[in-house]
Amino acid sequence: MLFNPSPTQQFLDILDIRHDLLILKGPRFCMVLEASALNFDLLSEREQDASIYAYANFVNSLAYPIQVVIKTRQVNIDNYLKFLEEHEKIQPSEALRSQMRAYLKFIRQLVIENVILYKRFFVVVPFQTTTISHKDPLETLFSFLPFVKKKPTIETVDPDILNQAKQKFEERQQEIAWHFRRLGIEIKRLNNQELVQLFFEIYNPQTEKGQAIIEDLEGHFTPLVKPAVS
Repeated sequence: MLFNPSPTQQFLDILDIRHDLLILKGPRFCMVLEASALNFDLLSEREQDASIYAYANFVNSLAYPIQVVIKTRQVNIDNYLKFLEEHEKIQPSEALRSQMRAYLKFIRQLVIENVILYKRFFVVVPFQTTTISHKDPLETLFSFLPFVKKKPTIETVDPDILNQAKQKFEERQQEIAWHFRRLGIEIKRLNNQELVQLFFEIYNPQTEKGQAIIEDLEGHFTPLVKPAVS
C-alpha cells in the first residue's frame, strides 16, 4: 500500500517565527521570555515572605493567561574534565598540580554520585484576536466526502493583526519585567534564532549535539539543520 508521507510541519502548531514571535495556527501568537533563577532557600524568612507576596500580587494582577515552563536536561561535563586535565599538566609547581588532581577527583565523584542538571525557566505569553472565516460553508459541509477534492490551504497572517500582536506583546513584556524585578528576577525575550534553537532541542533531545542550526532564517524553504560533519 502506497501513501504519501506528511511533512513534519503538518503536525506542529507553529506556522512561522518572525519578529521574535511564534506565529501559530489560528492565527495565534506567543512570546517566550526566559527568566533568571532565584535561590529561594538562601533568602531570609522576611525576604521569602516578600517574594511570595510579590509573586501573588503579580498573578492576581494578570488580565491574560501565562504559562511557566521549566526545561531540564542532563549536563555533559566531559569537555570540562578534559579542560582541567590539560591545565593540570601545565601547572608550574607540584603543589598546584596536587590541588588540580584533588579537584578533578572531587568533580568525577560528584558526577558519579549525582546527576548534574541544567534548568532553564520560561514564561510563555499568548495573544489571539477574533477573526472572521471567509470559507465557503458548502465547502466545509461536504469536505468529509471521499470524492470531494480538498484544496490545499496556506494560512496567512493579516499584517494589521501581526502589528496589533507586536504592540500588545511590548506592553505585556514591560509589565511582566516590572513585576519580576520586584522578585529579583531578570527576564529576556527570545529572538528568532533562540526560538529556533529552543524548539530544535525540544523536538530533538538526542540529536542536538550531532546537528547544528543554520544561522540564517530565510523562511522554511531551506533546511533549519545540517549534519555536523566535516
